[in-house]
Amino acid sequence: MNNQREEIIQKLTERDGMYCSSCGKLLDTEHIAIEHIIPKTYGGTDELHNLLLVCPKCNALLGSKPALTLQFKEYIEDLLQQHSSYSNIRSNIKTEDSMLDADLIFERTTNNKTDTIIAEISVDVSYTSDRIANIIELLNNYKNRCPFAKIAFIFPGELSQKYMRTFKSEGIEVWDRQYLESTFRNQIISKKTILSKMFFYTTDDGSFSTLTKDKYLEKIEELKGCPRGKAHWGHYQRLVGEIIEMLFSPELEIPVSQSKDQYHRNRRDYTIANYATSNIWSFLRERYCAEFIVVDAKNSEKAITKQDVLQIENYLKQDGTGLFGIIIAREGIGHPASHALRDAWIHNKKMIVVLNDDDIEQMLLDKKNGNDPAKIIRKKIEDFRLSI
Repeated sequence: MNNQREEIIQKLTERDGMYCSSCGKLLDTEHIAIEHIIPKTYGGTDELHNLLLVCPKCNALLGSKPALTLQFKEYIEDLLQQHSSYSNIRSNIKTEDSMLDADLIFERTTNNKTDTIIAEISVDVSYTSDRIANIIELLNNYKNRCPFAKIAFIFPGELSQKYMRTFKSEGIEVWDRQYLESTFRNQIISKKTILSKMFFYTTDDGSFSTLTKDKYLEKIEELKGCPRGKAHWGHYQRLVGEIIEMLFSPELEIPVSQSKDQYHRNRRDYTIANYATSNIWSFLRERYCAEFIVVDAKNSEKAITKQDVLQIENYLKQDGTGLFGIIIAREGIGHPASHALRDAWIHNKKMIVVLNDDDIEQMLLDKKNGNDPAKIIRKKIEDFRLSI
């Protein structure tokens, strides 16, 4: 392993020189860190084109989410300063009765009109409906306290169409990766830093790499076009299997359909062998005995019921598939089913995650953009555990 590391360092030194790719300082041969441009948790690889040499201090900063969020905020502030349409950049503004603190506040001048923008900034690329609601609540508070200003949410990812419509209905601007690349294209290309590569996947010459893959967008459209109801149950089940494989292979094995327990009852649509050694799948195996990921597809026209939850719960066994399951349903979950999920966890330690069409669309968009779609599952579990 040490020989392999030394070989990688030598190749990166020959390519980039003995300077930290983040701060530019001369590297100490005894203290060199290898940094992933696109983090492995975001879908990055160990290939040389995704690796850079950095000093230990910068490696610690880039590996820390709070520090990375701060660096993204500073990066956005720098883009604004370099663009002629933006000015008066700060982090607080006086309201009628107090000072309002926000991530960034600035002026935007277009067509001889100047607007004040109050922005919330996040380095996260994946969101659940609960987290979208929390962000909107915070931004609406900004709007209520400072009604003359425009409100923006800035992040380096892509949202589902429903989430985009939700922000639009609230009068909130969304500055996603596509917006940032379009608006600040020249500024991003000129920077040629590790952060440009991390957030916007620029290549060594500063140009943008193309990560858009039509197959993910086509699968989203196919999902939207699949009618709901029993008559189309088979189509939906097949589609769910294809989406699971597209999202999680090769981390997980190929989904196996129509599995039953030894009594030929409690049939589940898919079971997926989980031999992953890293990421959330390894955690799920260790924490919830998830040697297999059990998936049930529900093409119901309404929210899933308590009975739907009990069916998959009965299939989960510690000495069998494990204690973790996923229900993929068109409309999500109803109130009685929510209680059944809580009972399954509190009394039997069985963790069941429910994903709806919006979650699946968000996961496909994350995968399209080179990010880890399993982060949605992780956040669903976090939201569920914190709600109890």
